[in-house]
Amino acid sequence: INNFAISQTVATQQFFPVEWLSFDGVAAPGSVELSWSTTNEINNQEFIVQRSIDGTLFENIANMDPRGGKDVTMAYNFVDRSAKRGKNYYRIMQVDMDGTVDYSSTIEVSAEELTQPRLTMLGNPVKDQLILDVNAPVPGILTFLDTQGKTFYSKVVEGNFEQISLDVSDLQRGIYWMQFRSELDQKVSKAFTIQ
Repeated sequence: INNFAISQTVATQQFFPVEWLSFDGVAAPGSVELSWSTTNEINNQEFIVQRSIDGTLFENIANMDPRGGKDVTMAYNFVDRSAKRGKNYYRIMQVDMDGTVDYSSTIEVSAEELTQPRLTMLGNPVKDQLILDVNAPVPGILTFLDTQGKTFYSKVVEGNFEQISLDVSDLQRGIYWMQFRSELDQKVSKAFTIQ
């Protein structure tokens, strides 16, 4: 009787908790907007946005909770308002429930210097709540004017970035104005409509 040794090879497959679909960055004056998409997020604990100025040493700049799941495609966004002027390198670190990590690709984005103030409304016309992003290189005063040209709200903005939320539910419908004037006498105005 011949003795035969029977061997069995078991193939092991490595599963990653996230499948990366895309990762992009777009520069704007004073900020960099990052966007990425994933699918099949399994046991994903968090995303950590990382930035580097040399592409080697990275620092954590934001943590984001996952929102995806198996066979689900999700899109994420983050705006880096403290980007350095010139080249910035970004990557997303994904942390699994057991502590293992995975990384997106690394992208390079050249940020511009913010030299003029910008007012960005999150929705216009406005119904009850006005939300405004103010990007300003230096401090200044933000003023809101009613339909008669009278000031109904003003605020000192310290410079850099500030998000302002203002209750306008008591105001009449119509076209209103906002104006930011910096201490360097830079001026920017924007009209908005209250429904």
